[in-house]
Amino acid sequence: MNDNTNGKFFCQNLLFGPNTQLLGEAFNGEFSPGEIYVLLGPNGSGKTSFLKTIAGLVQPCAGVLKVSNINFTELSAIEKAKRVSILSTKWPTNLEYRVWDLLILARYPYRGESEETSNLIVSKTLEQFDLLDLKDRVLATLSDGQRQKAMIARAFCQTPQCSILLDEPFNHLDMNKKEWMIEKIKSLALSMKISVIFSCHEKFIIDRIGNKLEIIPGKRIEFFKSKLT
Repeated sequence: MNDNTNGKFFCQNLLFGPNTQLLGEAFNGEFSPGEIYVLLGPNGSGKTSFLKTIAGLVQPCAGVLKVSNINFTELSAIEKAKRVSILSTKWPTNLEYRVWDLLILARYPYRGESEETSNLIVSKTLEQFDLLDLKDRVLATLSDGQRQKAMIARAFCQTPQCSILLDEPFNHLDMNKKEWMIEKIKSLALSMKISVIFSCHEKFIIDRIGNKLEIIPGKRIEFFKSKLT
């Protein structure tokens, strides 16, 4: 194991699946800062279950999850949220939030920070995702693509120390917006010094991530890794 474990996410003999129904074989691997990982597989292959497991939303069936050599599963929900953020395929049930409100909620794990700091981070994220003009719009009034963009921005606004997990982030985006979002994710993974792990169905997205790809063998899911530096 590399001595430089700061920001790394380790999976050791990880078994996962909904309602303890195992999906695939034990997974061993690490997710490092400045790298993007893509989970490619059909519906029902376990992509969402894997992301929920490493996000700490569900317990693994077996195995160990470590973040910077800390046992991730033993952390409180707040401490997990400081290390990992996740975008679900499901939108909030309350679509009466403004875009600004949605991103402010992402700062909840840092309840001790000043209002000025929270506002600065939200404003910066809105600018990064080209959402400043929409900040006062209610989510219910946005197009599906605009709403998806806001949800991705929320995951980044949480500023986790280790990883951002995105479940089908390119849903509802047209081709141009997909291209734009891929470049934005690559840029932020480097500048924030985090790993980004996302799931998708579309193989063309793999080609856009970079040319240093390797497949991590799996039974039902293909893992692609791209080191961006």
